[in-house]
Amino acid sequence: MNEIKRLIFKVDRLKKNYGSFEAINVKKLEIHPGTIYALVGPPGSGKTTLLEILSGAQKQSSGDLYFENFTYETNWFGKVKKHDEIFYNYGFDDYGTGTSVGKIISKMYGKKSNTIMKRHFSSPKFKHLWDRSVSSLTKGELHWVGMVLSLESDPRVLLIDEYGMYITNDMEQEFRSQLKRMNRTLGTTIIVSSPNEDLVKNFASVLIFMDNGHISKIRSKSIRSGRPRRHGKKTSFTNKRRPQNKNNSSRASSNKEQRKSDKRHSTNKNPDSDQKQIVSNSPKDLTKKRRPYNSRKQNSRRSSKQSVDDNRKKTYANKSKTNIENSKNSENRQNVQKDSGNVRRDNNSDSHKAKEVDGNRLNMPNDGQEK
Repeated sequence: MNEIKRLIFKVDRLKKNYGSFEAINVKKLEIHPGTIYALVGPPGSGKTTLLEILSGAQKQSSGDLYFENFTYETNWFGKVKKHDEIFYNYGFDDYGTGTSVGKIISKMYGKKSNTIMKRHFSSPKFKHLWDRSVSSLTKGELHWVGMVLSLESDPRVLLIDEYGMYITNDMEQEFRSQLKRMNRTLGTTIIVSSPNEDLVKNFASVLIFMDNGHISKIRSKSIRSGRPRRHGKKTSFTNKRRPQNKNNSSRASSNKEQRKSDKRHSTNKNPDSDQKQIVSNSPKDLTKKRRPYNSRKQNSRRSSKQSVDDNRKKTYANKSKTNIENSKNSENRQNVQKDSGNVRRDNNSDSHKAKEVDGNRLNMPNDGQEK
């Protein structure tokens, strides 16, 4: 079986008209439980009207509105019945605008009203507000009273209009910390509205941007902040490197190998120098021995050039030696050939002498005559 998606609010093609003026036209909106939302937009964009419809203070002209998958009920007069689990910071109309703040708080909270008075209305700045009527309060005073009552109540859904507009920065920071605590500990779903994005983006998980009664875009906190950075990994900025050619990389590797070989030769040639360096570790000696990085590069380049020149000289000397040895070998061969020729001549003369008998020369037949 398919499970029903659990939502606090669900809006489907919601419209609100004041005569011929269309204040709100929201096609679709879903509010999930335990999340902090913020309605952001300029004055007249429809933020307050949407919050009043969600709280039940007003009824939509058309469309559907669901609270926990159930529609809002109406009374005999056609007014929407408000839910006790939804608190709106400006919802004092039902208690009458002529009644005092103290009487409204006592009706709403009963015995808890005494603790609220001692906690918030005992200071001389706000003590006079307890006996004043709601209609006589200024916008700033009314906003402060609404913020205090929203923190003292324990609703499932908290709706705050014009957040941070009429209070100081210190008061806003205090209210913000209290709202975060409510959301974290109690799981309260909070929806605030403000024309200032910088004021609400610090603690709201989802930003809903409104313009002319329409929702222009919705941004969540994960998209705005990105993925959390992990320790031990480089960022995308450090990973961006210039592309290197293969030739440049091969040259760099060959240069590194030459430097390593030069260092090895230098350590093998001068083993005593290492011991001297180990013995003398005074700061003066260290400052003398240190060289700038550029000079090290130049010395490594010079040593590499000298090694190349030495190799060329060695190959030239080896070639000259081989040429000399080859010339000596050729002379020796010629001398051997001359000696062998003289030996053959001597043998021929001895053979002619042996053929003579008693002073008489024997005539040997020639091969040509026989033929």
